[in-house]
Amino acid sequence: MKPLDAPRRALSFDDNPPLSLPLRFFLSAPLFAALAAALLAWQGPDALLSRWSPHTLALTHLMVLGCLSMTMIGALMQILPVVAGITVPRAGAVGAAVHAGLCAGTLLLASAFWLEQTWLFRGAMALLLATLLLFLGACTVGMWRQHAPGAGAV
Repeated sequence: MKPLDAPRRALSFDDNPPLSLPLRFFLSAPLFAALAAALLAWQGPDALLSRWSPHTLALTHLMVLGCLSMTMIGALMQILPVVAGITVPRAGAVGAAVHAGLCAGTLLLASAFWLEQTWLFRGAMALLLATLLLFLGACTVGMWRQHAPGAGAV
């Protein structure tokens, strides 16, 4: 049971990012799911013969990176400032770069699996790694700058 004089946490709606920031991630996610569904419909049941077939891996990465990761990153960009008070530096520019990199990297990776072209894997790996490190770095800087009330200076 909490004591009655315990401080209450409040949501900070003043720090909301612009709606376009998380919305671009949320609107892109179903497009990747639809692309995976279209590729599955086009290829038919042969795409799912083995969990290690290139077509199955392409579909899996479209769903995981294109749909799930896109939604999670968009939600984090929206919820970090409101719930945790963590302001991602240059959120608009970081959000646009992360969105573009995640979209392009996911499409490159799915194409590499689908077309079985090894040179596409290198581009996808470089793009996805740079994109996810940019997002991780921006969130880390935001957390580093966040000052909790009552905490002493470092």
